Amino acid sequence: MDGVGERLLPATYLNAAHELRSPLARLLHQVDSLQDPANGPLTPDQAAITQNISSTCLRMQRLVEDCFSYGRMVNGSVLLSVQRSNIPELFQELASAWEPAFARKGVGLALVPSAALESFVCDPHKLLRMVSALIENALKFTPAAGQVILSWDRCLWYEDGAKAPTKPAEAGQRVRLAAMEPSVQVPPEAYSLLVTVKDTGCGIPEKAQQEIFVPFVRLHQQRAPLEVGPQPGASRYQRRREDKAPGLGLGLGLAVAWRLVQLHGGRLWVDSEPDQGSTFTIILPPGLDNVDALAN
Repeated sequence: MDGVGERLLPATYLNAAHELRSPLARLLHQVDSLQDPANGPLTPDQAAITQNISSTCLRMQRLVEDCFSYGRMVNGSVLLSVQRSNIPELFQELASAWEPAFARKGVGLALVPSAALESFVCDPHKLLRMVSALIENALKFTPAAGQVILSWDRCLWYEDGAKAPTKPAEAGQRVRLAAMEPSVQVPPEAYSLLVTVKDTGCGIPEKAQQEIFVPFVRLHQQRAPLEVGPQPGASRYQRRREDKAPGLGLGLGLAVAWRLVQLHGGRLWVDSEPDQGSTFTIILPPGLDNVDALAN
């Protein structure tokens, strides 16, 4: 998916994003001080203004971080830090973090766990981030009274008749999975991780199902405004996860998710029809415990 979006991220662009971090952090610190009851009460109008400033700065900070993170992934400076991870615990943590945003919009969030998979070797922080991007996208385009379902399971992934992965892939490229559990015994470490995020939203036209993974490409859907949610692992987003700042973002969420899936040697694609909802699927291969990678 290297194209125009990649060419928009030279070193000078990343430096600009880096330079914006400090002033935004200072602004948020000053707003936090104004909102601290220890510094005196605010009038209702003052409280509304400071909350609006805080929400706007937080959204700007998040956009800057998305640009910076994506640029580092394009430059190859983000590595995996793999470990055996408890998948049910990770996804329960993620669902708990997103509950307030879903409740505000009146959209249901359900988990469908796997009875056959308890742990998987991956980078847990990057797994949370890629799935969080899919959940945010689902919430963005799902109207009130709709539902988003996060499910996971183990699977056997084959490509050209052999165990995958065997070659690089583009975002949106599907893979062939075993239709059922094999009759012969397969060691647990041979299974891949399959994660799906299904929504009852507006759906995606077929011609756009590849484009959505390209950086800075956005699909405008006026009926379903964005609900800003938390970023797992970032304390400020956890503290401010009740923030309601709307916006369409920069079109980097799915591009970042794809890059993180790609780092794992995995695949990411979507099945969707207009007005019929969307199902995003992530599949990560086994064997990452052999990867010689350090936390960046």
